[in-house]
Amino acid sequence: MRRAAALLFLLALWQLLSLCFPGGLAVASPLDSLRALWSLSGTAAFWQRVLLSSAHIVLGFLLAVLAASAAAVLSFHVPAAEVLLAPLAALMKSVPIAVIVILLLILFSSSGIALGVVVLVAFPILYTALLTGARSADGKLLEMARVFRWSEGRKWRWIRLPAARGYLDSALRVASGMAWKAGVSAEVLGTPRGSIGEALYGAKIYLATEELFAWAAVILLMGWLMERLSRLLLDGLYRLRGAGA
Repeated sequence: MRRAAALLFLLALWQLLSLCFPGGLAVASPLDSLRALWSLSGTAAFWQRVLLSSAHIVLGFLLAVLAASAAAVLSFHVPAAEVLLAPLAALMKSVPIAVIVILLLILFSSSGIALGVVVLVAFPILYTALLTGARSADGKLLEMARVFRWSEGRKWRWIRLPAARGYLDSALRVASGMAWKAGVSAEVLGTPRGSIGEALYGAKIYLATEELFAWAAVILLMGWLMERLSRLLLDGLYRLRGAGA
């Protein structure tokens, strides 16, 4: 009920803003944006753009998860690795996306620009969450594991990963949203052919603000879907861990 009320409030505020700019030149109305979305969704080009951008962003996110997991485990057991990775993770968090995009465009083509940016944006969030969560494990449980001479793999499975679950859940929520924001922003700057970013750039050039808001709604929806799917996958992995006891 509260979410529905908040959504209605945002729609009303959006409508009021559109009335402040007659003709929808700066802010298209919700109805005009919905019409534009309906029109766009009836074309093959729309779905091709959604699929292409989704493939790059989702693949980049998965690569970030794998890289962050491996780096967190390595840093946990090898202090020197954490010392080396700490400034790199801090740099990834602080460097503006535009700078990363320009560097990647200089080194590579624009076709996979979103993938590279998503990896660099999501990696430090996931790496920090997993490492912090693993270190928050109950000391008494770790002492019990030491007494019974558990292997490191067993400690990770039954003690450290459960301790990190809350951290990972929050990190996935943040990283999935950031992945879509950063990925599409990179596409707007690099304008790879057939991407959502190229469509946004075209909408800006031709002042098609109703299409701009329609694509913004698509990006929000895709970010929400990726967040939900990533959390469902996380829940599934924890259930498999328990079933494999």
